Amino acid sequence: VFDRVREEWPNFHEKIKPICAEFTKPNLAISSEDMEELLSEVNVIFHCAAAVRFNEPLNMRRHNNPSFRLEFITRFRFLHGWIDNFNNINGFLVAAAKGVVRTVKCNPTNVADVIPVDLAVNLTITVGWYTAVHRPKSPLIYNYTSGGLNPLYWGDLEMNATSSFDKNPLEKPFRIPEVTLTSSHLVHQYRLFVYHTSPAFLYDLHLRLIGKKPQLMKLLTRIEKSMRLLEYFTSHSWEWSSGHTNMLMKELSPKDKNKYLLNEDMAGIPAAQQYIRKLKTIHCALKATLLVIIWRIFIARSQMAHNVWYFVLSLCYKFLSYIRVFSTLRL
Repeated sequence: VFDRVREEWPNFHEKIKPICAEFTKPNLAISSEDMEELLSEVNVIFHCAAAVRFNEPLNMRRHNNPSFRLEFITRFRFLHGWIDNFNNINGFLVAAAKGVVRTVKCNPTNVADVIPVDLAVNLTITVGWYTAVHRPKSPLIYNYTSGGLNPLYWGDLEMNATSSFDKNPLEKPFRIPEVTLTSSHLVHQYRLFVYHTSPAFLYDLHLRLIGKKPQLMKLLTRIEKSMRLLEYFTSHSWEWSSGHTNMLMKELSPKDKNKYLLNEDMAGIPAAQQYIRKLKTIHCALKATLLVIIWRIFIARSQMAHNVWYFVLSLCYKFLSYIRVFSTLRL
């Protein structure tokens, strides 16, 4: 995650000073020495300390989340990556790209008001600058949303994600990545059983038989728990006012408005694409094998099923012939 920072600013860590603190204590239990240094050296405070679990009881959240008094955190912690949980859309996209998640309960016509994390960080820094320079008389609320300006619907996100999975696949997915959104509870439960629970059970059974520890059912349990917590947000839409955010954008210079793209390592994509093609070939072969088995068991051995099969084929042939003749007459 920090490779670019290390490359452009090798000594960036010299600008970071960790301070011991405790979320649930008054003033975060910061020592008097550290507090004195903060009061004398710090001009802008970014209050980013909060629990993000949506299923915690309200009294627990109030206890764990520091209030908006002069209580703040200055502890810096490097993460192993952008995604370390499934409490956000990125976690689900990765799980879907790996072929683990194939169904999501969601209303495809609702607005997916999601913002990339780097843009949210940029806005936070900009708000700090504006507040320190202009000193607003009252606190300003900045809603950083895209729904009112350039809405992205969950259905659009599904199509974009599917296209991205094919063009830029992840390495060695569990199966062919494809995901379907549905607002129907019954359809979602059916797809959970067919595309999540059953394959995960069989895969873990395979791991047990070869002497390895099962893992997929446990992973899916975590994912589905997080999915249930987010269902309310994927099944509803809201309208947000972004007046203060638009005002803030106008205050920036053209240089500050520039957007920078991350330079991702794309070297592994050809191998991943080849792996996806291999999975698709195996998938088609399994379908063909299953069709032959069904034919041998249910059709070839039953005269009635045999007659019904050919009757259906004849109807399809007549229908196609009718369409062809009708098209010719229109021309």
